[in-house]
Parts: sequence; C-alpha cells; structure tokens
Amino acid sequence: MKPTQEQILSALNKLIRENKTELKTEKVELGAIDELNKFGIKFNNALRDVKEAGDAAEKWNEKVEKIGKIVLKLFPKINGLEDEISSQIKGLGLTDKDVPSLKDARESLDKFYTYRKRYNF
Repeated sequence: MKPTQEQILSALNKLIRENKTELKTEKVELGAIDELNKFGIKFNNALRDVKEAGDAAEKWNEKVEKIGKIVLKLFPKINGLEDEISSQIKGLGLTDKDVPSLKDARESLDKFYTYRKRYNF
C-alpha cells in the first residue's frame, strides 16, 4: 500500500521540525562556546592584571619594610632629642615658636605615627 499524499507531507513536516530542532540545539551549543571563549579571555586578562598588581604590591611592601626598619632605628634618637630640647627651651623661658627645628621635629614625629599605622612597619 502506498502512502497517501497527506501521510507523505506529514512525515516530511515531521523531519523538517526535527532538523530545525537539531539546528537550534547546535546553534545554542555554539553560542555557549563562543560566550565561554569571550569571558575566558576577559577572565585571563583580569588574572594577569591581578598578578601584576600583586607583584607591584609585594615590591612596595618590601621597600616599605626596609625603609621602615631604618625609620624605627632613627625614631628613638629624634624622639629623645625632641623631649630634651622641649625641656630646655621651657627652662630658658622660650616657646616652641622660638625653635623652628623643634616644630619640624614634632611634625616629623606626627608623620612617623601616621605612616607607621598606615603602612604597618
């Protein structure tokens, strides 16, 4: 028995629908792969930037630590001199304004405390 024209058209429509579904699935899969590639490139670029920034931060931290050790060795001397001079000028009846280097020393000590807290040395 031969299939009718209606059966043939129905079977043909069914094949066309199945083929379209397969093409849509392949298109979706290819789209996901393209998206993965696009975001993979962005992700790797961001990782490279993180590494560069991290390397720079490590070098900066090493430098701060090295210089911080020098500052910590000098601190007791300037702090002691500041105390000594402050006592002496009071004994002479002078004020801080009469000794500009005392004002500078105090500003330096203030910076020391600020930097030590901020940069952890």
